[in-house]
Amino acid sequence: PLDGVSAPGDAIVVPLPARGRSLGSLALARGPGRRPFDADDAALAAELGRRVGVSVDNARLLERERAARAAAEVAERRASQMQSLTAALSGALTPEQVADAILGHAEGLQGASGGALALLDEDGALLRITGSRGVADSEEESFALVPLDAPVALAAAVREGRPIWLPDRDEWEQRYPVGAAAFAQSGVSSANLPLIAAGRTLGALELVFPTARRFTPSERAEALAAAQQCAQALERARLYAAEHHLAETLQRSLLPPRLPAVADLDVAARYEPAVHEIAVGGDWYDAIELPDGRLGVAVGDVVGRGAPAAAVMGQLRSALRAYASDGASPAQVLAALSRFAEGVEDARLTTACYAQLDPVGGVVRIASAGHPPALLHHDGRTVWLTEGRGAPLASGGPAAPEAVVVVPPGSTLVLYTDGAVERRGRRLEEGFATFASIVREGAGGGPEGLCAHVVRRLLSAGPHDDVAMLAVRVAARPVPPIVLDLPAEPAVLTRIRRDARLWLRAAGATDEVVRDVLLAVGEAAANAVEHAYAGGEGTVRVELRQERPGEVIAEVADRGTWRPPAAEPGDRGHGIGLMHQVMDAVDLDAGPDGTRVTLRLALPAAGGDEPFGAPPMPDPAAAPAALDGPGRVAVARRGLRARISLAGEIDLAGVADVVTRVRDGAQGADDVVLDLARVAYMDSAAIRGLLELARELAAAARLEVLAPPASPAARHLALVGLDPAGLGAPAPPAPV
Repeated sequence: PLDGVSAPGDAIVVPLPARGRSLGSLALARGPGRRPFDADDAALAAELGRRVGVSVDNARLLERERAARAAAEVAERRASQMQSLTAALSGALTPEQVADAILGHAEGLQGASGGALALLDEDGALLRITGSRGVADSEEESFALVPLDAPVALAAAVREGRPIWLPDRDEWEQRYPVGAAAFAQSGVSSANLPLIAAGRTLGALELVFPTARRFTPSERAEALAAAQQCAQALERARLYAAEHHLAETLQRSLLPPRLPAVADLDVAARYEPAVHEIAVGGDWYDAIELPDGRLGVAVGDVVGRGAPAAAVMGQLRSALRAYASDGASPAQVLAALSRFAEGVEDARLTTACYAQLDPVGGVVRIASAGHPPALLHHDGRTVWLTEGRGAPLASGGPAAPEAVVVVPPGSTLVLYTDGAVERRGRRLEEGFATFASIVREGAGGGPEGLCAHVVRRLLSAGPHDDVAMLAVRVAARPVPPIVLDLPAEPAVLTRIRRDARLWLRAAGATDEVVRDVLLAVGEAAANAVEHAYAGGEGTVRVELRQERPGEVIAEVADRGTWRPPAAEPGDRGHGIGLMHQVMDAVDLDAGPDGTRVTLRLALPAAGGDEPFGAPPMPDPAAAPAALDGPGRVAVARRGLRARISLAGEIDLAGVADVVTRVRDGAQGADDVVLDLARVAYMDSAAIRGLLELARELAAAARLEVLAPPASPAARHLALVGLDPAGLGAPAPPAPV
């Protein structure tokens, strides 16, 4: 009894009460010869019993609280791990990703040291190991395929449709020796769980543990719950694969079934759907053989996904093909397509790029409606074609203009959609740089190899958006010669430089080669115009050709007679010196039937990662105004100070007008700044005229001549031994 005390003379037994019940008893005893317990001793013992009872009760409460807290922590941890597994499985789109998710989380969830996930094949006779961890190296190959009737616990779980628990190594090896051998190094016990979804067995999951395990009911329930989630994820992956295949098939059916074959052009294209989407995308490409032997190529990207985007894509591609087939220019095609898009629901803000390649002339005409810039590759270098760009289709913005680009033989033009350069968490500039690097890596394999290389690199980099790309390579053929027979008049010099520039670009000449050849050819042609016919009518003949790869030969001929050089040439006579300065060889053959100047220059080998023709991705807003075109004069006056800026190409035909306009602009000024920074070209006649003008101005005012060291004007002056700073000095006194 809680209040009872047994008190014989030599012993006392008291209860341990707590919260209305006895937790036990306390016995006190005295040995023989000792004083017997009395009533006071019994009262003291009863108080001691009450206090011990409270202490024991408190200790038990604390122990239960700690156990409950520990159990709650374990439950919370397992719930968190189960949530993490659920999240990982929900994001798995393939059986391989499901296997990685379940095996990667099994260690934290169940303490597994390895395992395998196996799926039944279509015939239901084999289990294919989709993912595994901890399999012995010696068993890895033989464990890849497991017959359904094999003595393996995985197969037994599928055959019997029930979980198989193997608590220790002895039982495992006795019942399923083949499967046990596969995990000889990592497993002592295992759980083999059938994967069943929608009433259909998909395969089995094996979890392997490093120690013997009896598998408590809670552990079994947890393992079965994980297996159930795994089965559901596999079923989702199967449905996703079927839907993805259907969407991809629909997408590809809207693309051209084959690409046209055009002489001197090699064409390839790819469409790679997004790895994380099952809806149809809006990316497309097309190639159209034009009536005159040129090739039209296009890429586009419709906003949105699914059937509406596919419908818009199909309409726009068909419309572009119809407009392009008549031979309309790229700017005209995109303008018509934009008007068409205004009447198509969901077509607004679609981007598109259309280009025409002329393999004979080596020219690309291109226009872009809000689309990423095309990429041109040649001899290991790349350049972004940033000109010819307008607003997206049906956006109300400015229409796409048209740009003309000379493509050297062997060049590859690459059109693509934004999935090739855009990736989450990465700056767009990095995407452009990476794509250009990938193109340089794969361009050696031709368009087909390049497209395959780009796709491989995109897939290896992880999930990406839809990508459509098209690559066209211009055959590396010799450039046919160009021959110009023109009247020997100053006005033809601009035409000669323009046509020579286009031919040199088609021959693969660098900017430096183009600059030097144009200077030498311009001087020879100007000499023929100025000196050969002594005021009478005649012609000048200019020919550029390649007798062997890597060399440019230019010939300038007339049928007149050059006047003999003056005994005191003064500021004249710079032309022939300029030719010798910039060409490897100059041969002047003068006779009674005319004069022929032959110029030779070797082309430097191209290569490296630097872009040719223009820097990568220039900022159009920061681009300077065009340097070429006829000579231009701009005058800014402030009181007696005049700043006169020259720009463009100044040659024999235009130097007199430029000199007159500069003289008028400086009239009455006592401080004149002559700015030559924007001058793109000066022949010897222009140098002579400007030198005479500078001395005239310096005699009447303080003159400062500006020509930055890197400018064409500074270079041309330096070639004839003149320093821009010295042009402002007065003319030297005449000799006595």
